[in-house]
Amino acid sequence: MASHAERNAPFIFWCVKKIWGDQSSYQVNKPEDINKTPNNQSGMYIFYLDSGVHQYPIYVGITGRNFRQRFKEHHDNQTGVIYKCNNGEFPKNQPPVRLPLIALVVPIHYPMQSKLMESVFLEAFDFCLNTEENGNIRLIVDTDQQFKPEDSKHNFDITFGNVMKEIQDVYNRYDKRS
Repeated sequence: MASHAERNAPFIFWCVKKIWGDQSSYQVNKPEDINKTPNNQSGMYIFYLDSGVHQYPIYVGITGRNFRQRFKEHHDNQTGVIYKCNNGEFPKNQPPVRLPLIALVVPIHYPMQSKLMESVFLEAFDFCLNTEENGNIRLIVDTDQQFKPEDSKHNFDITFGNVMKEIQDVYNRYDKRS
């Protein structure tokens, strides 16, 4: 399916870099790895599996708490992404060698920007483990050929434009009532 985040990974990572520049990534499978993540920043994050050749985004989230605290919750809670990966619940098509789970962290000082971009990504792409704004969980990672960023951009631009138009429409209705 064209909208799977895994197939659109090159665009997703390009988009993050275009908007926010180079950002840090951290392996997060173990508690000692999580302890290396920022404990003084919040914003948006993307969990992805890394084969060394391809990256497969599986979850996009935001946090008002610091990244370290949020990732510990994902590790300790049975519904958390890290917990599911570490306990063999995800992915069901895992190769014999378990792929490392990486978190790309995007510190954003304005929570509304984080929420807006999370919603746009979820509207544009089907992330395996997101349920809010994204439908059902998928337990199989789509490892089919990935699209070039320019091949994903057109559909993303339409989605992003539609979201911005909806926001503008709400603002226009608000502005007319004052």
